Amino acid sequence: MSRNRNKKKRPSKQTANNAPSAPPTPAKRIIFTGNRLTLIGIIIALIPIGYFLYDRYKPKHDQIEDNFRNGDLISDPILETANNVPKIDNKSQPKQYRELNAPPVFLSEPPKSEVPKIEGILLDSTSLAAPTHPLFSGTWFTFANQNIDMPIEVLKHGVEFALPIVNGLTPDNPNCGKSTVRFGVHNKRLYVSCSFYDIKNEEFIGSIEYNHWKLYIPNLLIFYNDSKRLEVRDKQNNIVFSMKYHHVKDGTSFPHISIGGYFINNKAIIVVPNYPSNPAHDCFCFPKIDSNWKDRAKDIIDSLITVFPEKSKS
Repeated sequence: MSRNRNKKKRPSKQTANNAPSAPPTPAKRIIFTGNRLTLIGIIIALIPIGYFLYDRYKPKHDQIEDNFRNGDLISDPILETANNVPKIDNKSQPKQYRELNAPPVFLSEPPKSEVPKIEGILLDSTSLAAPTHPLFSGTWFTFANQNIDMPIEVLKHGVEFALPIVNGLTPDNPNCGKSTVRFGVHNKRLYVSCSFYDIKNEEFIGSIEYNHWKLYIPNLLIFYNDSKRLEVRDKQNNIVFSMKYHHVKDGTSFPHISIGGYFINNKAIIVVPNYPSNPAHDCFCFPKIDSNWKDRAKDIIDSLITVFPEKSKS
């Protein structure tokens, strides 16, 4: 009787074969999890290496755009002639401009890629000479109906104009805000430093810093330049900025730079007309508190004259 009871407790062969398979042992599960963690760790370790290689070998255009996005819009005060330029006291200067405390920055080798080269305005001997005339000491800068005389020594140091210029001064109108444009001379050529926005979306579309682009996005702007002219247009073909050098040999009494375009700041749009008018106009200021400021500004912008007539503006 006891023998039969022991046989019942022993599982049959058929019952053992039909039993469900045993789950993986804890040791195997630990080994699998460890391999997965090792793989994730390798991937994480490779990410910074990938970023390093991309930063090292990415196109120059991408580097320039990254610098802009990182806030790199202020130049370092370096120039080969910096030690020869006297320190400027801006307190005694006219209100519509100031000489820069630090000389302009010029790249010795501007980027040679898809970013277009900035030629610079080649100045003639009259503009480069020391002042000899009692009423004229260098090159006139023409903003609308305002002519501002700039000696070559000032331009070599770098000068900043504050817009709008009205009646020879920059008025303290809080509704106009302030827009600025800078100029500097290097190797007998005049360069501009300025940021550009389009009127349609008030979108930042590019920035020139003297002889190089700080940010250039070809699908947002159109750019032309040669040794006498420079022009930037938005994608709607509006003239955002233009300047042209008029030589004495062209028939003018004094060499001068005519400036035109529109400048957008956080409070207003300032339009600098470059077309002849009677009576002559000052710069226009259209505050953004005016509900139709864009329409009013666009009427003036449409009248701006291109300095590249061979490049169709229509």
